[in-house]
Amino acid sequence: MPVLPPRGRPCSLAITDLYENLLQNLVKNLASCAVFLNLRKAFDSVNHSILLTKLEHYGLRGNAFKLIQSYLSNRKQYVQEGSTKSSLKSIIHLFLGSPRVRF
Repeated sequence: MPVLPPRGRPCSLAITDLYENLLQNLVKNLASCAVFLNLRKAFDSVNHSILLTKLEHYGLRGNAFKLIQSYLSNRKQYVQEGSTKSSLKSIIHLFLGSPRVRF
């Protein structure tokens, strides 16, 4: 089951938590696995519905699937130039290619 640190929490604390969990599992003779993903721009040019269908087809299920599905759902973005920010807008995907902001 994926364990994610709270948003805005320093990366160093997440690493400390991971280290402590790995040590606890080692003491208990339990197997451990860690996956590190940077999803910031990974899915911006992919049709999310097709991607989710393929991930499910290839066996991604349960909490891991829900995590990716949640990440791809209801995404929003804004544009910042200097200290000026636009309002937060929903991202929609039109076929394949770059995301479009709904105004």
